[in-house]
Amino acid sequence: MGRVCLLLLCLVAACSSVKAASRPAKPARHPSRLIVRFASDAAVSSAAAAAAAAAAAGTDTLKLVAPRLNLFTVKVTDGSSPEEKAKQLTAMPGILYAEVELQMELAGRALAQTRPPPPSPTREPRPQPRAAVRRPRRRPATVTPNDTFWSQQWGPAMMNAGTGWGLHRDAASVRVCLVDSGVAWGHPDLAANLAPMSEAYQALHTDRYGHGTHVAGIVGATPSNGLGVAGLAFRTSLLACKGLEDDGTGYVSTVVGCIDSCRSLGAHIINLSMVLQSLSTRDDVRSLNASIKAATDHGVFISSAAGNNELDLDYRPVYPGSFGYPGLVTVANVQRDGMLHQAAWNAGSNFGANSVHLAAPGTDILSTYDESTLKWGGAYQIMTGTSMAAPAVSAIAALALPASGGKLTNVQLQQLLIRTSRPLPALKGKVMSEGVVDMYQAILEARAYA
Repeated sequence: MGRVCLLLLCLVAACSSVKAASRPAKPARHPSRLIVRFASDAAVSSAAAAAAAAAAAGTDTLKLVAPRLNLFTVKVTDGSSPEEKAKQLTAMPGILYAEVELQMELAGRALAQTRPPPPSPTREPRPQPRAAVRRPRRRPATVTPNDTFWSQQWGPAMMNAGTGWGLHRDAASVRVCLVDSGVAWGHPDLAANLAPMSEAYQALHTDRYGHGTHVAGIVGATPSNGLGVAGLAFRTSLLACKGLEDDGTGYVSTVVGCIDSCRSLGAHIINLSMVLQSLSTRDDVRSLNASIKAATDHGVFISSAAGNNELDLDYRPVYPGSFGYPGLVTVANVQRDGMLHQAAWNAGSNFGANSVHLAAPGTDILSTYDESTLKWGGAYQIMTGTSMAAPAVSAIAALALPASGGKLTNVQLQQLLIRTSRPLPALKGKVMSEGVVDMYQAILEARAYA
């Protein structure tokens, strides 16, 4: 125990006293913060005492980020290079790795297209043959919500939501956790589907940017309440964790902490409508990689935005979507005309025949919004991006799970959504499924597992 305490004291001291060669600051990273992962629970159990002793000595303390993964953050306070400091700490006994804290953002900033050599193929299960599907004797009646702006929601029709709801429209038992900019807890079109949380929790995870509330409405705005818009999951249990700040950007450690919190809250599905702000490698974000893998290994299904940079992710991975773990789907943005979304300034949808699984409507999507936000104002807004496509897949996954009697695993759910997608000619060679997610077909096949 004494040795571990000494290690942690040395760690904090190393971040405040050892000089390193000065280097130019790299973009999209925190100027002084590192993420550190310890090798054992024994090391973590001593962290509080060691950090308190360090604080008493006037140095920075370790901050716990993700308890399940033994992840902490620590600041470099001596002005030395975070990159060099990370190497120094990684070499210390008891530490698995230390990495520079990188920045994340909502899926939206354009990056230059480059084509380095293709990465090693990801070992990912290919879609399996369809299960024996018990088709209904007749196609179910189409459910048409009476929400005020239903006629302006073009996406549900492309995904066959009306007939899908005719088969199944209750995901109240499924917890969908949105790691985003928070949520407007008092929004009248969301209140019925938001999981009850304490006032203190709500205060910490309130949306003051609008994006998280928009994503929440795509999944869980209350349908047929004569108000606003209809969410695709119809009835569900929405959780929200604020991984990004009020300007739409944030840091990896906060997102990792949210993923860990989603698991603690019992989430079945996690939605990530965000990307790393810079073109990074897996080794740059081992903590994010570890948190995604831990969640999918735990059985959580993850829907991740592909990003809006017109990049071919087969050649230029963008994380977290490009981690490629079984149980994670990466989602492109399809327009109303069935084409992959294109935009000026290289801001169209990313794609990848082997790395982006499917597409969903993400262009000109009307959904809930935080009316207190001054940027645009209004309780409903139209937004565009793969940020809007990913939650559509999360919502359909939320319906497929109970339709299967709870028997679908996250990996089976991933494969089901790919193989039941509706082919679109323009998506051939662009996404793995060559099509758009189809609620009716997904629910129909999910029922074969029940």
